Amino acid sequence: VVNRVLKNQTSLVTGWPGTGKTLIVIETARRLASQKQKVLVVSFNNKLTEYVRTQLVDSKGCDVVTWHGLCGQARNALGRTSEPGKEDEWYRQQCVLDLNDAIEQRRMAAYSALLVDESQALLPSWCETLTKWFQDKPKAFFCDETQVFPYEHDNIPLKGLSELLGVDPFPLTII
Repeated sequence: VVNRVLKNQTSLVTGWPGTGKTLIVIETARRLASQKQKVLVVSFNNKLTEYVRTQLVDSKGCDVVTWHGLCGQARNALGRTSEPGKEDEWYRQQCVLDLNDAIEQRRMAAYSALLVDESQALLPSWCETLTKWFQDKPKAFFCDETQVFPYEHDNIPLKGLSELLGVDPFPLTII
């Protein structure tokens, strides 16, 4: 699966918990970094992001961040601050606007490739921003629709992500 992801410009990998999606993300990032590529690895989950970061600590050229951490970098690059009492609005809506603005103004770091773990937790507009940013670059999204929680609303469904990326999902079936 790692070789398949490395061979394709755009990949969408799906599977149940324990099928190895995160391990594939880590190994793909390692291989890209060993080819002197600068890799952005994004995840929604703080603990998972920290785990992936520790696994890639020796892989120079890999930046591992949460979605909101990435948007926070964009906000800082733009010199913007959060408004007191409007943090919830920033987390849900303004964060992607800040990232779009920073990308358009070329204030974000330049990357060669994008890997997104837990993409089922992202909103459609967030995925659109990432795919536009990495339009002509290698990118791979990993998701598990069984891990969408009741408190998460309007997240991108697998079908929507497949249509956005223009690829069929590659299902992992063995735990």
